[in-house]
Amino acid sequence: MLIHWLVGMAYVYCFAQFILLLREVLRPGVLWFLRNLNYLHFSPIQILVILDVFILLAELTDQKHDDTTHQHDEKQE
Repeated sequence: MLIHWLVGMAYVYCFAQFILLLREVLRPGVLWFLRNLNYLHFSPIQILVILDVFILLAELTDQKHDDTTHQHDEKQE
């Protein structure tokens, strides 16, 4: 079981490195469907805990994720 976990983690790491390489090579609008993990206010754990499942599913297809996160943060303050 540990071997399967290690292989899975290695796959995820290699895939993330590939996406970072693509972001460097391709022009900015090509990977619009992938969220930018370098965004400072991106907190995936907080988003999963706070937001409703239906909102999360709707945001998967919405490229304006950063705006909805800011609106949610403003509501808490």
